[in-house]
Amino acid sequence: METLIKAEREKKIDVLFAHTDDRAICAIQAIGEAGLKPGEDIRIVSLDGVRGTFAAMTAGKLNA
Repeated sequence: METLIKAEREKKIDVLFAHTDDRAICAIQAIGEAGLKPGEDIRIVSLDGVRGTFAAMTAGKLNA
């Protein structure tokens, strides 16, 4: 995600679909480190239902 954000700085990334919750959680970290608000600047959708993603949804960082 970090590489994608750097490569696409001129273009706006609206949505991220992660195939696993672990990847979504890593993307949330990379998005935040890039100065963006995960869940707001980039909507995030994931699969699985691991505990950390429920915390991220409660915090507004993961959308579904």
